[in-house]
Amino acid sequence: MTDQTNSVTTIQSTTYNKCKFEVTTPEDSGSLMLEGLTIDHNGHLLIGGKTNSVRYLLTYTQDGVKSAKITLEPSYLAATRLNSIVVSSMDPQMVQIADPYTGRSLYTLHVPTSVSDWWPRGVCCTDGRIFVANAAMKPADTGIFCYSISGRYLDCITTDVSHPRGLVLTDNNNTLMVTERDGGIKVFVIDEMDTSNDHLGIPFHTSDPVHALHSQCS
Repeated sequence: MTDQTNSVTTIQSTTYNKCKFEVTTPEDSGSLMLEGLTIDHNGHLLIGGKTNSVRYLLTYTQDGVKSAKITLEPSYLAATRLNSIVVSSMDPQMVQIADPYTGRSLYTLHVPTSVSDWWPRGVCCTDGRIFVANAAMKPADTGIFCYSISGRYLDCITTDVSHPRGLVLTDNNNTLMVTERDGGIKVFVIDEMDTSNDHLGIPFHTSDPVHALHSQCS
């Protein structure tokens, strides 16, 4: 019997051609550094990038690569069902919804009134909700916050996280996985609800932690 304890599944890797676009400002120099990435509902790959002073959204489509300048650092990205993109920026510390093809900011997610320390990191979306990880320096302000697809703040779904970073939804958007800076992964079940009216800002039930997985890496 073969021991599969340490088996690893390998998939074919794909290398995308580096984006080449015209530099339009004198201060825009240096190598393009890539940051956040996501896939939109059309199957297009969206990547955030920056040079020394200019920030970009790069969209890979069948017709090639399109680039758009944005004002925020595209640290974390998530695509919405409305063909817009959620941009979580570390410089400045804020979250905006933008048009990925023009880079135009559509609106900003306002910081909850109960939060004084706002350090947004990972973001992800369902059809009607946007989740934002706040890796605040103040433990009381750390948590996963939820907004409607139109940008209205709904609720803090959990504070049972430590320096949260990446977010991903699985299982038909009912399970939320969160990576923590110190090596933990926490899993939360989001209570089922009708999301058809989420864009109106209807609150939803808080989530309950199912279990936490901790990295065994030294």
